[in-house]
Amino acid sequence: MHQRALIPDVYPMSTSDAIAILVSGLPGSGKTYFAKRFAPAIGAAYFSSDILRKTLTPDHTYSPMEKATVYTALMERMDHSLRAAQTVVLDATFHKQDLRADFSKAAISANTKVLWIEVRANKSVVRDRLSQVREDSDADYKVYMKLRDQYEPIKEPHLVLHSDKTDIEEMVSMAIAWVAANR
Repeated sequence: MHQRALIPDVYPMSTSDAIAILVSGLPGSGKTYFAKRFAPAIGAAYFSSDILRKTLTPDHTYSPMEKATVYTALMERMDHSLRAAQTVVLDATFHKQDLRADFSKAAISANTKVLWIEVRANKSVVRDRLSQVREDSDADYKVYMKLRDQYEPIKEPHLVLHSDKTDIEEMVSMAIAWVAANR
């Protein structure tokens, strides 16, 4: 596998090397904070389930129907970008194995590789984060607890980042190195 040298904290990917990088984690884990900084560092398109939810659904209920609508739109954006040879970073909970498998199959059908990154934080940090107004997400601690109980561990090889133990620059650098090693 050919690896390019990292150029000052940026790993621009050529369009012929497009991949899907899916960032998973519970509400308040820091996945959006990370993904919004990681995507531009690697020259990737960025799509967020929270932003799509606000765009597509007037009332944010986090119901199964709403989730299906949001994840369908997220998959469509991923597919469109990958078929245009654009690397994508998707930011969503991806809390179920079947859902992750669907996204992996869609990326593979677009002839691209899929890499998973999981962002975690301890419960007390999550509680503090979710008690504050956040720019993109309306998920509160009740939503966190519900999704935490439903969250199925990621079986695929993946990078785990701890946003409560690692600063954002180090998280991005770790992810850049991990992506470069796993292309």
